Amino acid sequence: MGHDAVWWALAVLAVVTAAGVLGALRGAWHRGRRRVQPQGWEPWPLVVLVRDAASFIEGFVEDLAALAPGSPIVVVDCGSADETAAILYRLRQRVPTLQVLRWPAQRSGAPGPLEAALFVTGAPLAVTIDLTNPGGWRWQDLRVPLIHLLEASASSRKCMTG
Repeated sequence: MGHDAVWWALAVLAVVTAAGVLGALRGAWHRGRRRVQPQGWEPWPLVVLVRDAASFIEGFVEDLAALAPGSPIVVVDCGSADETAAILYRLRQRVPTLQVLRWPAQRSGAPGPLEAALFVTGAPLAVTIDLTNPGGWRWQDLRVPLIHLLEASASSRKCMTG
């Protein structure tokens, strides 16, 4: 019976070793399939459409840049009659990730300001904020939901990239 016990011990050892080798190979195969984040991978771009926003745009863009450091910010002035465009152009000196587009009145058959902004970002997806009709809301009211949105988009991006 002692001779049989040795054979059984060797058989169990062989099965455990084979399972360990197969597990290691399987793990290596899955690591090889995992998408690696490419070099130069950038954060989500932020697209903001505004009209007549001179009263709040400066603080809004500065807060947005602080909430999403490194994210490209494209602000499209959709025909403001106030000083919004001048404020945005001044802000470009303090916010290096800011791009400003001026968009004329809507023309039939032409792309809209959102399409133009998405084209400028060159990204397939962007976080978009439409402030063309800002009456009735305050930036302080939007700040917390926007933080949650940016955190969720960052989390989703991590999931999508592996």
